[in-house]
Amino acid sequence: MKNVCARCPKVMSTSCCEVKPHERLATITWADVERVRAATGLDATEFTEWEWLDADQAHAWLELHPAYRGYLDVAPRRLSLRAVGGRCTLLGDHGCSLEPDARPTPCRIYPFDVETGMLQVERFGDLDEARRLVVKGAAHACLAVEESRSLRELYRAFGTTASRVRDLAAKLRAEVSEHVKRERAARR
Repeated sequence: MKNVCARCPKVMSTSCCEVKPHERLATITWADVERVRAATGLDATEFTEWEWLDADQAHAWLELHPAYRGYLDVAPRRLSLRAVGGRCTLLGDHGCSLEPDARPTPCRIYPFDVETGMLQVERFGDLDEARRLVVKGAAHACLAVEESRSLRELYRAFGTTASRVRDLAAKLRAEVSEHVKRERAARR
């Protein structure tokens, strides 16, 4: 995975660990924060940030991310990885600086969709077209998705299986549930 992820910014002009000024990185939970803190010793403020959403933004965000059902019930805010200079603070020169088991669950499951296990990014079938749309800011694309000729090959590129993706999806749903409980307890 590191190889394709390290090549992605060079080939596609950006990666899933990089965002435009109006975009945010992955939504994370307190379980993700604890895992990253344990692996790095960093304070949460060094790699996370809060985004406050108005009612329309919250509704639109939940439509796109149904696995996070309940996440915004306590407060209309989402905890995400911090971007500095448009890059995740945890991004190294050769991909994520974290070992796979220390990464936030949403990062570990990407580019697979939590609800369906299929893809959460489009497949353009043409690297030049995918890159053009990414540079324009009109789409998100994943180099591994574009280079793989089958879902099985894509799983291989990420060193995973359909079963592992399903397990990560269940883990994410459980972590979201625990996140909501913690947020409720903090508001009391």
